[in-house]
Amino acid sequence: MSKHRPSEIEISGQQISVIDGIMEMNMCVKVKFAMPAQDNQLPAGIEEALEEAGQQFKRRGFEIAMAGADEELLKERMKREVLVRRGAHCAASQHNTRIESRSV
Repeated sequence: MSKHRPSEIEISGQQISVIDGIMEMNMCVKVKFAMPAQDNQLPAGIEEALEEAGQQFKRRGFEIAMAGADEELLKERMKREVLVRRGAHCAASQHNTRIESRSV
């Protein structure tokens, strides 16, 4: 977008679950962009703004999905094996789930 400020997205209320191998992501997305001029280029201006916002959403959605996948992997590993804790405190996950580990 050359002449006006870029699109912005805000993501809130994100929830991720993995059940039977299916990842479900639930979140609220707010999109903000400068209103294009009311001329014959209006559809192209709106399309450009939403394309940019869509790319931002895709990048942020990927980050959120990867964090959820990492959390699931950690939960699965904790069911199967004893993890060695380094440091004095237990970690808390992104979703306020307490991650416990047993010291060896």
